[in-house]
Amino acid sequence: MITFTNAQLAIIAENTDFNHHGENYALISELLGLKKMAQNFKAINTIHENVGHLDGSTSALRRSFYEQMIKFAEQNVTNFKDLYNSL
Repeated sequence: MITFTNAQLAIIAENTDFNHHGENYALISELLGLKKMAQNFKAINTIHENVGHLDGSTSALRRSFYEQMIKFAEQNVTNFKDLYNSL
């Protein structure tokens, strides 16, 4: 099982406050050990930064990755509620 530290949760909460959700998803994926998923989020973040928005299909892809990440976290993070509340 994985436990997020208070410092990690604070970073995630701060990113959320600044609407840096994509960066959070990449960070959380890395902390969960989901390296490929983190790379996917980083690639989507790059598209978002370069284009200024996400089209429907890319947004749907990010949502799908997010749902997979949350499902994994729910099953493997001891303080999942704290993590989820920081998003």
